Amino acid sequence: MKIKDGLILGMITGVIANLGKGMLMGTLKKRGYAGRSFTDTAAAFFLHGRDIKTPLGQLVGTIADYSIALLLGISHTCFLRRTGKKNWLPKGVASGSITWVVLYGFLGTLGKSNLVYPTTARTAFSSYLGHTLFGILNNFTAIKFGHDDLFIETQKTENRIKRTRPPRRTKISRIPTG
Repeated sequence: MKIKDGLILGMITGVIANLGKGMLMGTLKKRGYAGRSFTDTAAAFFLHGRDIKTPLGQLVGTIADYSIALLLGISHTCFLRRTGKKNWLPKGVASGSITWVVLYGFLGTLGKSNLVYPTTARTAFSSYLGHTLFGILNNFTAIKFGHDDLFIETQKTENRIKRTRPPRRTKISRIPTG
C-alpha cells in the first residue's frame, strides 16, 4: 500500500532518513572520526554547553534532531515530487548537500556559535556525509513508499492522455452583472 498524502510521506521519509543519518554518525563517532553527534549539535542550539551531555539534554537534542528531520523530510519530498522521480540519487545528494551548507554552514554559525563551532574538519566532513545520506535515503524512501500520483511524471503522463482526446465544447451561459 502506497502513501497518497505528500505531507505524511515527507514526515515518514524524514524519520527514516534520520535513522540512517544517525547510524552513520554513531559509527563514525565510535571509530573516532567524528567528535560530535547530531543529537549534541541539535541540543547545542537550545541549551548551554554544560547541559548538552546530561540525560535531559540528550532528550532535548534527540527531539530537536527529529523535529528538524520532519521538516527536512517534507521539504526534500516536496522537491522530489515537483521535479520527478527520475535522477533521484543525484537530487538526493544535492538536496542533502544544500541542507548541510544552509543549516550547519550558515544558520549554525548564527547565535550560539560557540557551542556548536568551531569544529574539527573530521566532524564537519562527517556531518556532510550524514546530510548527504539523509537526502539519498529520503528520496529512496519517498519513491518506494509514495503513490505514483504524487510525482510529476505521472501527472504529466495523465495530462498528455487527456490532451489526445478532442476537447469537449460546452456553452457557457453568462450571468448578467449589474
